Amino acid sequence: MAYSTTVLDSDSTLLVVKSHRIDASTAGEFQDYVASVIKRQGGVLILDISRVDFMDSTGLGALVSLLKMFDVRDDMRVVGAQTLVKDLMRLTRMDRIFKNYETVESALAS
Repeated sequence: MAYSTTVLDSDSTLLVVKSHRIDASTAGEFQDYVASVIKRQGGVLILDISRVDFMDSTGLGALVSLLKMFDVRDDMRVVGAQTLVKDLMRLTRMDRIFKNYETVESALAS
């Protein structure tokens, strides 16, 4: 999986997932990488998944594990979820847990 990580300010980090899938074959690597960013940077993590057009339950499970592991519910903001990913979150009611934003700017402003 490919990522781009940018420190936006002293309290915010933008992590862009450049891959198109977060599924059983990539979720472990995804979770490990995001966990390392959270440990290293701390603060607010803005997770841009606008390029992700497919996520299965394993990918969603990785997001939930990150919330549990680091208690970052108020500090992790998901940006740019595409229709299939939004539908998965809505179907599993994870849209009530994850803060979803259309743009990085709106995530930063919240």
